[in-house]
Amino acid sequence: MRILGRRWEAGYPDVQTHPGQLLVEVRAWFPLLEIDDAFLQVPKSLRRVVAYTRNLGIRQTLRKIHSRRSESLRDRKVLACGVGRLLQAGSDPALEPGTAVAFVAPRRPPCVDLAALDERLLKKLDAVPAALDRPGFVHLGHWDRGADELREIAAWSRWSGVQLDEERIRRTLDMFCDELPRLATREPERILHSPEPPPRPGAAPTRPPAPTRGRKSAVLFGYGHYAKNCLLPHVGRHLDLVCIHELDPTQIGRTEAGGPIVRTSGWPEPWEDYDAWLVAGYHHTHAPIATEAALKGRAALVEKPLVTERAQLGPLLDALSGGTGRVFVGFHRRFSPLNEQIRRDLQVKPGGPVSCRAVVYEIPIPANHWYCWPTSRSRVISNGCHWIDHFLFVNDWSEPTRIDARYLGNGDMVVLIDLANGASLSLTLTDEGSPFLGLRDHVEFTVGDRVARISDSRRYQSETAAGPLRRRRVGTMEPYEAMYATLSRKIALGEPGDSLESIRVSCEATLTADELLLGSR
Repeated sequence: MRILGRRWEAGYPDVQTHPGQLLVEVRAWFPLLEIDDAFLQVPKSLRRVVAYTRNLGIRQTLRKIHSRRSESLRDRKVLACGVGRLLQAGSDPALEPGTAVAFVAPRRPPCVDLAALDERLLKKLDAVPAALDRPGFVHLGHWDRGADELREIAAWSRWSGVQLDEERIRRTLDMFCDELPRLATREPERILHSPEPPPRPGAAPTRPPAPTRGRKSAVLFGYGHYAKNCLLPHVGRHLDLVCIHELDPTQIGRTEAGGPIVRTSGWPEPWEDYDAWLVAGYHHTHAPIATEAALKGRAALVEKPLVTERAQLGPLLDALSGGTGRVFVGFHRRFSPLNEQIRRDLQVKPGGPVSCRAVVYEIPIPANHWYCWPTSRSRVISNGCHWIDHFLFVNDWSEPTRIDARYLGNGDMVVLIDLANGASLSLTLTDEGSPFLGLRDHVEFTVGDRVARISDSRRYQSETAAGPLRRRRVGTMEPYEAMYATLSRKIALGEPGDSLESIRVSCEATLTADELLLGSR
């Protein structure tokens, strides 16, 4: 497909439809609103580059810079109306291939020649105005009367869990169709030419590609910033990435022959089967994909969180307990070289209590970022699960006996957990602070009069009532590198995944805290 960036660019992977969507060949595109609050925008600053280099190292900083620069087109999203012709039949018999339609397109690139749209965003036309109905050409114009009416759904996504206001969409499409004859006679801002015809939906493949380098085959779900910078650079020694699932073509970029096959689908097809399933997409998709991998007897390496709602946990545990499937959860704090240091300095006994106090600063999230979707739940699910899991990890998965969570008056979130072994967690999540270096945290682990403090996952110091014990520094990326090297090796060698106990205890504690937190609003 073609996407308008700095110019009209071809070579992007074609969008695929999901249930309830139809593929539209675009003839005219009328942007209504630019969406500037759907992604994190990192200010350009030499001081920031120097600070990140000190924290992450030169190689990781360069990776982040390259990744962010490659996301410049991804960050440009608009709400648009337009007209086109269907390339697929809809559930309504009147929506046949070739049918002329008007549409509303939320959260799209500046202009595209192909769009997968929810049927509720379409209206059948008797015909496309003759001035616009030229196959291979997209008329880029402007129409602003629908902007206010549709502002609330400008960044809507079918993955968000937000209900569409269908009456408002219908009114806007009626108004747009009434004005379409006049709009068709106006001089377009640009006419974008696509000399090659758009692809017609064809038969789906029936088997996945085979690995070519003598390693286990892997598929990735979610080709975002994290996957590019933290996951993929560290798994290639043991796994061969043969397929990428990524919903947004602008996140993938223009594809080239010889690389992994690319599918702009959020879910695996029934025919897809790989040795390793790397799951790093929208949070609410993690558990269903991991469950599918487990049912196929495969290994899934899943980024946090593993589950976002209680209904996902039971099927996942059932799939893991009844077969050969394995799940490895990407909680990098379990792989910190400081964990053994904590146990030694605090003289932790097996199963003994280790209490924890943590204050975490998270950068504010833009209003239309996907972390704010109802399907993503609260920030406890999105990020707080890291510290809850680490607390449970150092306490050998002791069962929680009491969990409390609520919002404070300033918007901070507090989570309190007591364990059966006597340990307690006090976790505060806030986005009030300086975003200069991104996420910051200060964590203290205590046993009696012994304390171990970790700041920003790098600086460690411990002491007792008698005085300091030691100071230590570790690289910020060391836990990530150790985690992916270890887990990809375990997958390749067929070693067991995370225990059912660790999955259950960690997920249930996080889900309970999330439910209490959202209930306190």
